[in-house]
Amino acid sequence: MPPPPLNNDVLRHILSYLHGRDALHVALCSKRLHELALPRIPAVAHIADRADLQRTHTHMLSGAPAPRAQFLEDLAVDLPVFDYPEDDPHAPFSDYWDFSLAPLVGDLLLRAQRLRWLALERLHPCLEADPRIGAALGTMDRLRAATFSTVADGTFALMAPLPGGLRQLELMYCWAEDEPLEEETKTLPPLLDALAPLRHLHALQLHHFQPPDGSLGRPPPTLPSIRTLRLAVSSSHALELVALCPNLESLTYSLAQHWPADPLPDGPRWPHLRVLTLQGYREVGCLVNRVGTVQKLCMTGALETGSPEEAADVRDLLAILARTSPVGLRLHVALGSKPMTFWDRISAAAPRLRGLELVVSLAAPLAENESWLDLIPDALKPLHLHYLAVEVLKSATARASQPIRNGAQQDSEYVAKAQELEEHRTRSIDELPPKLAAAIPSLRFLSLSAAVSKEAGPVVRGDNGGPGRAVLSGARSRDVGVRYWRITREDGAAVLHPLAEVEAERVRVLVDDARSLRGSRLVPHSSPQDYGQYQYVEPDGDVLAQLTHLDRSEFQYQWWCRGKDAGRPVKVPEQEGERIFKLAEDVSTVDSPGHTGKIHQLLASLSI
Repeated sequence: MPPPPLNNDVLRHILSYLHGRDALHVALCSKRLHELALPRIPAVAHIADRADLQRTHTHMLSGAPAPRAQFLEDLAVDLPVFDYPEDDPHAPFSDYWDFSLAPLVGDLLLRAQRLRWLALERLHPCLEADPRIGAALGTMDRLRAATFSTVADGTFALMAPLPGGLRQLELMYCWAEDEPLEEETKTLPPLLDALAPLRHLHALQLHHFQPPDGSLGRPPPTLPSIRTLRLAVSSSHALELVALCPNLESLTYSLAQHWPADPLPDGPRWPHLRVLTLQGYREVGCLVNRVGTVQKLCMTGALETGSPEEAADVRDLLAILARTSPVGLRLHVALGSKPMTFWDRISAAAPRLRGLELVVSLAAPLAENESWLDLIPDALKPLHLHYLAVEVLKSATARASQPIRNGAQQDSEYVAKAQELEEHRTRSIDELPPKLAAAIPSLRFLSLSAAVSKEAGPVVRGDNGGPGRAVLSGARSRDVGVRYWRITREDGAAVLHPLAEVEAERVRVLVDDARSLRGSRLVPHSSPQDYGQYQYVEPDGDVLAQLTHLDRSEFQYQWWCRGKDAGRPVKVPEQEGERIFKLAEDVSTVDSPGHTGKIHQLLASLSI
C-alpha cells in the first residue's frame, strides 16, 4: 500500500531547505512540485564581486509576472563588490573603493521584501551613495538576522529605524584603515537609540566598537530581550552595555590590542551569566570588579607555564574564578619549561568547579618536554571534578618548526628525533584516560580528543636546494576525533566504559546547565542501559547542602531522591519536594536539629 500523499505545507517545509539548482531539479519533476518549488530557486543569492552583482541584478529584476527578487530570502553582498575594476585606468590611487554600483544593491533591497537574512559590506558608504538602501532596510518586516560592516555613529542617521523583528544583529564598526570614515565617532548613545526599538533582539555582536568613555548621555534604555552579547576587539567602556541587558546569559569579550585595560567604574554587580568568554587575561582587569557569578567560564587565550607572563596570568585567573565561582571552566594551557602547579589554588578559588574542558599544547618543541602529557593527571589531582574533557592540540614537534642543519646525516637525526617525540606523544595519549580516572576519584565522565601523526614525512628542501624544514606530512595525519567514557568504581579501582557521542553530548549539556553541583553526583535516572538520561542527585547525608543552593527564582524544579532498595533515584511528587525545600530553608535560617529531623521523617514517609 503506497504511503499517503504529503500535503502542501509539509512539502513547502521540505523545500525550504533547497534553493538554486537543487530547487530547480525538484520543480521539473511535476506540475504540483513546480508551483511549490519555483519560489525557492531565487531564494538565496551570494554576490561575490562586481560582475556577480550585475548578473544577479539582471536576473532578480526580471521575471513574469513579478520580478524574482520578491522571492529572495537570504542575501549576502561581499567586500569585492566595491573594489575598483583591475583594468580601470582612472582608478584613483588614494581610494581603493568604488561605490558606483551601490544603486544596484538598492534596487535589489527595494524589491526583496521577503528577506530573512542579510549581510552587507560597507554599509555607511553605500548609504551615502544610495539613500534608498536605508529606506529599504526599514521596511523589511520579515528580516530576522543582519550583518553590517563599516558602521559608525553617523550611520544610524542615514537610515530608517532597523526592522523591529530582528533577532540577531552583527555590527562591524569602522577601524583605522577605513579612510572615508576616519573622522567618524563610535559612542554608546547612538547605538542605544538604534537598539531600543528592537524588542525581539536576542543576539548582538559588535566588532571594533571602541567608545572613548562610558558616557550614556540621558538615562539609557534597557535591552531586556538580549540574551547573547559579543564585544570583539572593543574598548573597556563597551562593557557598559552589559548593565543595560538585565536578562543577559552569554557574554564574549576581547579587548583591542592598543586599548588600555582600564577597569569599569564601580557599580552594581552584573546579573548571573550562563557563559562568560574572555579572549585573554588582560580582559580580566576590565570587568572583575563588576562581574557576578557565572555558570561557565571560558578562557580562550593560552596560559603558558614557565613564561614571564605566567605569574600575572595565574593571578588574573584566580581573581576571575574567585569572583565568578563557576561550575564549568574551559582553559587553554601551553606547557612550557615548568609543570602546572596552580591547580590547587584553582580548586580553592572555585570550590563549585565540577566540569573542566582543558585544552593542552606544547609551548616549545624541546626534547626535555617529551613527557608533558604524563604530568597532567597528577597536576589535576586537587580538583573535585565530575566531568573532564581534554583536548590535545597537535604537537609542535610534528611540524618540526626548527630549521634543518646542513648535512644529510644531521637532517636524518633531526627527523628521527621528531618521530620519536611524536610516537611518545601518541603513546601518552592512549595511556591518558586510565591515569586521569585514577587520579581524580570524583570523576564520572571523561572525553579525550587529539590528532595523532602516523609517520614522519620526508625532509623538505628549500627552492634553491638549501636546507628547508623537516615536517611530518599533514596528509599522513589522522584525526582520532573525540572519545568518551563513563567511569565507575569497582573495588576502589576506576573502570572506563565507552560512551556513545550522542549520550556524551547530553551529559555535557547537563553539566553546562546544572545550577549548583556542590556535593552532587551524576547517576542515571532511567534503566541501567540508558546512559543518556542523567540527573544530579545528592549522596546520602548531604541533602540539605544542595537544597539550600537552588536558585528558585529562575526554574521550575523536579524532585528526586535515592530510593532505599533501588540503585537509581526515584522521582518525588512536586508537593513533597516543595515541603522538603521549605524545611531546608528553615534549617538554613534557623539552625535547629528539630527541622533536620523533620526532613528525614518526611523522606522516610515517602516510602521510596
